[in-house]
Amino acid sequence: MLDAHDNGDHVVDGAQTIVDRRPFRDTPPKVRSDRPPARQRFETSWIDLVFALAVGATAIAYLNLSRNTYFSGEDWPLSLRGYSLSDYLQPYNGHLSIVTLATYRVLFKVFGFETYAPWRFVGVVAILSAPVALYCIARVKVGQLIAAVAAGYLLWFPHTVLSAASIGYSVAVTAAIICAYALGRDDTTGDVVVGAALVVGLGSADVALATVAACIVHAACTRAGPRRWIAVLAPAVVWAGWWVRYHDSNSRAPAALRLDASGYVHTTFDGIRNSFDALAFDNHFAGTILMVAFVVHLAWRLRQGLQASVNVLAWTTALIVCWLLLADSRGTLANVNSIQYVLSGSVFILLALIPTKPLKLPELTRSPVAALALVVAGALIVVGNQGPITDAAHTQRQVSLASKRMSAQVNLGQSVVPDNRRLGPNLGNLTAKQFRRAADAYGAPGGAGVNAADKVLIDTTNFQFVREANALPCTRPRPQLGLPAVGRVRISTGSAPTQVTVRRFGNIPIPIGSVPARTTVTVQLAGPTRRPWTVIAPGACVAAVRRTR
Repeated sequence: MLDAHDNGDHVVDGAQTIVDRRPFRDTPPKVRSDRPPARQRFETSWIDLVFALAVGATAIAYLNLSRNTYFSGEDWPLSLRGYSLSDYLQPYNGHLSIVTLATYRVLFKVFGFETYAPWRFVGVVAILSAPVALYCIARVKVGQLIAAVAAGYLLWFPHTVLSAASIGYSVAVTAAIICAYALGRDDTTGDVVVGAALVVGLGSADVALATVAACIVHAACTRAGPRRWIAVLAPAVVWAGWWVRYHDSNSRAPAALRLDASGYVHTTFDGIRNSFDALAFDNHFAGTILMVAFVVHLAWRLRQGLQASVNVLAWTTALIVCWLLLADSRGTLANVNSIQYVLSGSVFILLALIPTKPLKLPELTRSPVAALALVVAGALIVVGNQGPITDAAHTQRQVSLASKRMSAQVNLGQSVVPDNRRLGPNLGNLTAKQFRRAADAYGAPGGAGVNAADKVLIDTTNFQFVREANALPCTRPRPQLGLPAVGRVRISTGSAPTQVTVRRFGNIPIPIGSVPARTTVTVQLAGPTRRPWTVIAPGACVAAVRRTR
């Protein structure tokens, strides 16, 4: 018997049936990435230990490779930035570079031009941050072994430049990886992390706009709630407001250099292809195979449905937008080999390959045998990529030496280097006046005074004593000679050896080498200014070597 109750529920033969009166909503469920239990996320293995050791060894190797480097290139103009709060909003190379400007300002305030070691350390930490972040988020989804191989490759990414001036791009890439982690969380923590990572990324380099594009695609595919959309769009809207107010001529290519539609397509395709090549040891054939495999993987994921393909859709979008940004900002001058954009594109490729659901892998992949396989793979990666990295570090050292020599002479004042003289790309194309303004704020690079300039100049010059086959007799010693700024000097000794010293600006001779008895050598002297050298070799015959036509 059916009885009616005042509360609207119904009772059938004494049993009360609860009726759900909530309005029916025909809304598809949100796409969620299954999060493994905490025990699985934080469980450590031999592979974790091997990867940690690899990170430490890489840091030591990079600090060693960057020995004897000095302020050069973009380090110099950055020394003139950050003197006021409003200056942080002014573009640097067309970017909103608050992170870079703030980092340099703090380092200069604390250390000045006294040592470059803090900049080397910060640069290495920034380079290593992206591989470490990738390993931390990928180890849960693809297993520790696969994550360690991918992150280990980023540790020794081809053509890595050990320069602190690139920290903005490194931070932006790391922020993208953190976003990839947070996008998989459908909670308040995920929203906060997404928003914070985008704020940091957009305040570091414009390549973070590609990350914004990935977040928008991900939010659209997962039908995200209002909180997620606010976390994604609020930083982007603020950045857009900054761009409208502060963008300069470096933000986009001039009209004469802008690309047409086909130019955008070619530049973007070439950049994407270079990103794949970089993941294949800079081998174009292997990179092409990798790109084809990526397209096949994309099609396979799309056939599995939206939930399975959300990551690959989002980060493939970021890959395309990344290179479109370069094409738009540089036009016909776009360099598709730019390490900053190649690295960003390669990271977006790796993020696109991370599945939404964790892979089920055998226990063997976390065993000591797997750790040994990781060591072998790491060794192959280092052997394959260390050549270009070493070459780039060697070039950086040569540029640093030239920068240090020139900076020491600019310190001597207008009589040596006039205020209106451009100092060249090694010193960031500053004028001598701008250089001296930075030196007044943070101390003279290499020390002040003529003797300090001589010491820097001589310490950074590789004087080579070339021994001649036939020793010339030295019957009438002439131990001192004033030599032009560029030229060779011949030194012949008698029955006793001699110590060779030189000076240029100061009055204190500095030793550069010795010559044995009854020996003749030639030495090449050069420098960036016309100030002559003085060569002193007691008891020896010193003569200039005439140029032969």
